Amino acid sequence: RCRALSWCARILAVSDEVKVSNEYLDVAKALGVCEEIDIAEAFICSKTGGKKDALKVLGKHITPQARSASFMIVATHEKLGGALEWLKVADIKATDLDADGKHVLLSRLLTEGLWDEAKEIAENHITADDFNQNSALYRYVAMTYLVHAIPEDFRMLILGQIPFGASEFPLDDNANGMKLRNKSIDLFREAGITERQLNCPCVASFDEDFVLW
Repeated sequence: RCRALSWCARILAVSDEVKVSNEYLDVAKALGVCEEIDIAEAFICSKTGGKKDALKVLGKHITPQARSASFMIVATHEKLGGALEWLKVADIKATDLDADGKHVLLSRLLTEGLWDEAKEIAENHITADDFNQNSALYRYVAMTYLVHAIPEDFRMLILGQIPFGASEFPLDDNANGMKLRNKSIDLFREAGITERQLNCPCVASFDEDFVLW
């Protein structure tokens, strides 16, 4: 219950419900001690006191979960460029992050159009356990492969939806392009299956549309 309430506090901390977040955190502290309490407190500090206070709270933990929380907080305050520089200065690699951190990193790289950096993460730093811990990675790894089978000028067009005129949309049909597209299809299919198991049919439909495309 301590961990569950800490997670509730963490999630609420990034909304406008900071007061409620603090109330959940107080109950969690009364129930026990766990790393999730400090992480939740860091997100509250990020919202109310700023980045420096938040990172100070997380400084005593050297775990993938704490590193990922720190990365997310820096990215909130300094955007992706600042967060990537922070990772470099702190000598933190993608493999040092947990599944949630990798998900945020990969999604931010795609949104900013850092295609090659995203592909390097997808190919070398996402494990089977990461997919089990954060099923959203299926979609983002799939999208990473798919954009590399599309001319660069058109890649942004597919991040949020199947493009208009999909039947005429330029897709690489050479050997490498087909390999990337097949990888993407397999991952989008896994995303849809997992999302339906979690009773998220609308989210699943998005990924299933990419399988059909």
